[in-house]
Amino acid sequence: MRKVLIVTHEFPGMGGSRLLKFAQHLPRLGYEPVILTVKAGKTNGAAGPHHDIKVFRTPCVRKSPFRVFSKLFGSWSTTVYFESLFFIPDLYITWLPSALIKGYHLIKEENIDVILTSSPPESLHLIGLLLKKLTGVKWIADFQDLWTTKKIVYRPPTHIHDLIVKRLERTIYAGCDHLIANTMGNKRFYRELFGIDEKRVTVIPCGYDTNEEALNHSRPHIKRPSDTFILGYMGYFDKDGFPWQEFLLSFKDLIDSRRIDGIEFRICGHMSHQARRFIEKNDLSGHVRHYGVLPHEKAYKLISESDLLVLLLYETSYSKAIVPHKLYYYLAMSKPVLALVEEGGEVEDIMRRTGAGKTVSATKPDAVRQALNEYYDQWKERGQISYSADREIVAGYEYGNLTRTLKEAMDKVLGIDVEIFRVKNEQGSGRKNDKPYLYLHREHQV
Repeated sequence: MRKVLIVTHEFPGMGGSRLLKFAQHLPRLGYEPVILTVKAGKTNGAAGPHHDIKVFRTPCVRKSPFRVFSKLFGSWSTTVYFESLFFIPDLYITWLPSALIKGYHLIKEENIDVILTSSPPESLHLIGLLLKKLTGVKWIADFQDLWTTKKIVYRPPTHIHDLIVKRLERTIYAGCDHLIANTMGNKRFYRELFGIDEKRVTVIPCGYDTNEEALNHSRPHIKRPSDTFILGYMGYFDKDGFPWQEFLLSFKDLIDSRRIDGIEFRICGHMSHQARRFIEKNDLSGHVRHYGVLPHEKAYKLISESDLLVLLLYETSYSKAIVPHKLYYYLAMSKPVLALVEEGGEVEDIMRRTGAGKTVSATKPDAVRQALNEYYDQWKERGQISYSADREIVAGYEYGNLTRTLKEAMDKVLGIDVEIFRVKNEQGSGRKNDKPYLYLHREHQV
């Protein structure tokens, strides 16, 4: 079995962690994961229930020394500014020395075949770059998000910082043997803005795991006895640029115009004081319930009880290429989705191909109100909203299938050609459901 060193800033991470899912599925595909991550009060070896995965931890400054400014001035932005001023490209650059030393020894001791670094934070790719230079081991850089192109997040404190970070970005793109983008739109950005050969880029979106207990709480085909129309949202509600105000105003219009008492909007995730004040100001406190930040399983159990799931995303010059991770879990729950996103983007394409719901631009409030009214009418008439998504397309986003794509990318950088061939099933039991043919694979070095 080949071995892959996975470098990540946290493991197993919060619920739905992409790298945890990869690590769980890789062994059956011929790759043993070896995890290098930040020390967080646990010893080397195993992480929680994932005792069958090798995990090694090294020290890192996880908390910014500039947090004192947020306490003194009551502004977290001041802390962020000083962090970006002194830590290039981000705070986790402080992990590089210990991670580099441990990573080098792991490559030698564990006979690592390929390195996988994943961002954010982007400083982790510098670890991959240096490990490749020191050992010659092939390196894949997994970008779960855009970097300097994402202006709503990327805000360098000075022009010099901007030049340095963009130089690092291009160095990483040029130095990795392969690059993973999480959407087709991001892959186009890499080709058009950075001139990266599309053969060096594999698209692996985020996804969902059918083995998670949380998903088993969803019962889309059972009519839930309730006289309350429930809408659900999971994640950071009023994230910078999200059309949360536009949605709440349309939600209020639905309540007022139809004089609805039995309606509830559940929010599971972070919410600012500004959003709470907005809800109170618009007399929505009786219809909006905020459950706070819950553990992964509890959050999905709660959201699965909704009749309609809500997705919010900002509209910017690059937002068409973004797909929030929660969308894939929404799809797995087999519940209709109302997405307030930019038209013509990746989210709209996924919603169209799967048939999972409706996408509306927040810049069209009449269309948002119309969609809410139509969904409410369906629920009022039938007690539930019809859902007929293409399950085969949805299944393509299951982590077992996505991990196979990762395996193929690693095979590619290692120069392994996999030949798939069909043979007649001579050992069948004679039962009707026996497969007439078996599909086998044979690997050889290119």
